[in-house]
Amino acid sequence: MKKEVNQTKRLARFFALFLSWVLVIVYFIWGWGRNLSLFTLVWRGFLLFLAIYLVIFYYSLWIISYNENKKMEMKDESNSRS
Repeated sequence: MKKEVNQTKRLARFFALFLSWVLVIVYFIWGWGRNLSLFTLVWRGFLLFLAIYLVIFYYSLWIISYNENKKMEMKDESNSRS
């Protein structure tokens, strides 16, 4: 069970990091095109990365664990019927 939790967290962390980096890179390209200062880009980019990472990590962790719980419930129901 603990191995499944670690795998779930790893998957959620990977997904959150990947999406966060993609969105921050898009923000840097957009900001560079609008001639924002480097300090502004770095500061806002850092805050954007943190916010996106936290939201996506916990949201994806919730979705993954919810789906796994549903699978376990279905498995338990099929075992109890047998």
